[in-house]
Amino acid sequence: MSAPGEVEFFVDGGASLPALDEDSVDFGQGQVPRWAVVIVALLVAAVVAVLAAQPQHKPAAAAPTPEPVISIVSPSSTSGLGMPIPIDQATPVIDLAVSVPLFLLQPGHLYKITDATAFGVSLNGSGFTRLGTSARLVLDAAANRVWVVEAPGGEIIEFDARNLHRLRTMHSQDSIRDAAALRGHLYLATSSGLADVAPGASEPRILPGLSGFVASVAADPKRSRLLALVLGNGASIRQVTVAGTVSSAPGPAPVPVGGGMLRVTTDGTIWLGGFGSAIDGAVLVRLDPKTLKPVFGSPVARRLGGSSWIEAAGDHDIWIRSGGDGDGLWCVDGRTGGILQYWPRVQGAVTSRDGAAFVLMEGLLVPIVMQDCTG
Repeated sequence: MSAPGEVEFFVDGGASLPALDEDSVDFGQGQVPRWAVVIVALLVAAVVAVLAAQPQHKPAAAAPTPEPVISIVSPSSTSGLGMPIPIDQATPVIDLAVSVPLFLLQPGHLYKITDATAFGVSLNGSGFTRLGTSARLVLDAAANRVWVVEAPGGEIIEFDARNLHRLRTMHSQDSIRDAAALRGHLYLATSSGLADVAPGASEPRILPGLSGFVASVAADPKRSRLLALVLGNGASIRQVTVAGTVSSAPGPAPVPVGGGMLRVTTDGTIWLGGFGSAIDGAVLVRLDPKTLKPVFGSPVARRLGGSSWIEAAGDHDIWIRSGGDGDGLWCVDGRTGGILQYWPRVQGAVTSRDGAAFVLMEGLLVPIVMQDCTG
């Protein structure tokens, strides 16, 4: 075989060839001078070379689907995190709630930060002795209330958000899984049901119609309701009115998780994160506000391993980690579920409001520099 691009000539070997003049070639109708054959061969080769050089018109291949562009920033660079704000380097900060002003919780102290100034109260006095390091903040800015809730231990302390004056201290007999606040009430997801800490009450009260294991609760102020993730014979979402009535419409909405948590953004998108009930793997789905059923999932779930954790819900976006306490932090669009930004190594509690975001790292309040993420 010839090299690619060359022309091959084949001779039929079925008949004997007549003797030819040394300077001619026989083409059946007579002999042709050999120099003429050489010229013809050169012309043919030139034509073939020109044709080979012409562009080949093939059907256009379908363009590949582009991968989504993700802004990846390093927490050690100025493009990832802002200048750390020291609060108290003696002990690490463990949680943060923000609605301008900022409230910071760390072992032994609760701080309020306003206009770059901070004041705080000690949590080491009477009534705080059982408060553990797993405590978290629950803020109800509209009612000027902030609660310190220790989960699962059950310690609950209520403060006036304006001056951090302590109002109530109580204990839940049931293990606390999650907490949310709405209209001056604190709601607790417990192993026995959804409990209401009403204004002035001396202890939590399990709401009628919603007993059993409640894994998570989230306030939905835009629609004046609460949402609860109930586990039992499968998992389902239940709606609770501000008056504390378990709504019958919609009824229990089945969801494909074995466990997880609910969070609602300020503009009203509802997200459920956790781990699958039928197959292993992380689940992160947006719920329909009317039916409370999943409408679509976020592609970030494929990157999270066995489970997803909703670190916080902002005004428009949600902050996601892997359920295994991974260092990676994802900002996910609350409307589409698309990945907006990713920080490979950011530890600590995260919150965002009014276009600003913060993370608590090693006792420091660190601003997060957002690019595509709006918080």
